[in-house]
Amino acid sequence: MMAAGIKGYEPGANSLEYMSPQVVLKKPFTTKADVWSLGALCYFLLCGKHAFPCGVIKGEFEKRLEAGKIPFSEPAWKTISKEAKDFI
Repeated sequence: MMAAGIKGYEPGANSLEYMSPQVVLKKPFTTKADVWSLGALCYFLLCGKHAFPCGVIKGEFEKRLEAGKIPFSEPAWKTISKEAKDFI
């Protein structure tokens, strides 16, 4: 399924910080993209920062997305439980 095939989808009406790599890179995607978005949203709700901020140096955003590595380096993560981190 491609994003353009989704009823109600409007290109450019999304927040990159919550979009899966497949959606950002305009590749075919499944419902797993929704799970990615949920994880990105939960990350933000837990620590107040985006796991993959799109305001980073050009090219770095794409590298972080493709690597799929989640940074838990913010000071707020010191007080977050292991279970919450595992959930993310």
